[in-house]
Amino acid sequence: MDSAPLDAAEALRCLPMFLESLHHEPNFVCEPIVYDIAALGPAVVPRLMTHLRDVSLPAHVRGYIADSLAEIGDARATEALIDALDDEDPDLCISAPIALAQMPGLAWERMRNLLPDPRWRVRASAALVLGELGDPQALPALWAALCDRDPQVVWFVLIALAKTPDPHTVTHVLPFMQSPEVTLRWQAADTLGYLDDPRVLPALLTALDDPDATVRKFAAYALKNRRSAAARPALLAHHDDPAWEVRMAITAALAALQSEGAEDAA
Repeated sequence: MDSAPLDAAEALRCLPMFLESLHHEPNFVCEPIVYDIAALGPAVVPRLMTHLRDVSLPAHVRGYIADSLAEIGDARATEALIDALDDEDPDLCISAPIALAQMPGLAWERMRNLLPDPRWRVRASAALVLGELGDPQALPALWAALCDRDPQVVWFVLIALAKTPDPHTVTHVLPFMQSPEVTLRWQAADTLGYLDDPRVLPALLTALDDPDATVRKFAAYALKNRRSAAARPALLAHHDDPAWEVRMAITAALAALQSEGAEDAA
């Protein structure tokens, strides 16, 4: 006979046992445990905050905890999530900013003030949060952050700028299409795909001849997003690109042009 599910009061009493199990259970067990705990609501937020800060927990578990705190949406978790911005684990560096952006009452100025932080992960994460918040008032700070000394931070800033499209952003992103850093070139191409400006199309078409296949691929996908019929001749001319991933991206872009809504102008 199956046992009856725990009621909320009993689940709260068992909470220490559930949390302790996160230290040794495998990933496929930890994920539902964390989300079941989060279903108990704001009452568990202080304990989840403590475990988010517990570096002895596997990073993926702490990522689930960050996601759960976002789902609960209790502003008390804000400081714990800010502390997590400097975590060395790449997954938590993504999940913590996304969760932080969902905290009630989080002011974009708080994140702007972290952009000069001496820790590159904090600067990068602050940029991601600003992108998720999507407040146009934060754009000047993000444009300035493109001058960051660390290319890893600049990469995250370019991602953030795609979240709040603004025609003035094009001026700041276009120079990165000529960057010696390959990762910045392909992320710039991706960001340009979300921006509406007549200067974007020529830059993306030029990028189809970039020496790096990843840049060419992202340029093709950016052209797919734009669905400009003016790109068709260049896409057809590059359809035999030596890299299979570029050919796939170009095929997708050409298919998008054939779908309803493809435009005749850039």
